[in-house]
Amino acid sequence: MRTDTPAVRERPAGVKSSSKAPGHPITSYVLCTDPASRLLIVRAAGIGTWHLPGGVVEVGESPLDTARRESREELALALDLLPDDLLGIEWAQARREGARDRIVFLWSGPMLSAADTDRIVLDARELSAWRWADRDEARRLLHPAVAARVRAPLQWPGSVTYRETRTERTARHDDGRVPRQDAADRHP
Repeated sequence: MRTDTPAVRERPAGVKSSSKAPGHPITSYVLCTDPASRLLIVRAAGIGTWHLPGGVVEVGESPLDTARRESREELALALDLLPDDLLGIEWAQARREGARDRIVFLWSGPMLSAADTDRIVLDARELSAWRWADRDEARRLLHPAVAARVRAPLQWPGSVTYRETRTERTARHDDGRVPRQDAADRHP
């Protein structure tokens, strides 16, 4: 029988219990299509913006597991996602003072049949609607950052894209030039 107690990590001096953990928050989203190549998009409850199913990676969870979990929670769909389904990774610089940069994973979900979509049940605490949108509709409806995030993976299926999104305050080279930001413009 063990009689000692495990070591307790001391909090560094000056760090409050409510302080954010170091590093970048990670989010993970799924891009699902139907046989007509339309995209499944969802509308956030309350704020009403359209985006893709997904969310924040929880402690001890991989980005892939997050995509699976969020699909179950938000849509009631158990998607069979695999590591090879990775479409893209994005480093997104914080847009507001005090916010943190984040890492975004984008996964290719399965092509959903009519029977699959009949089984969709939204989590009303998170989502108010879902719909199919062709690429032009998706570009118009999705939050601009999400629309930009999905553009390159849709243009080059089968490849994994990397993208960096910077804010205006840091999106300049040392000589003042503004770098190109669009991954679709840089892809081979």
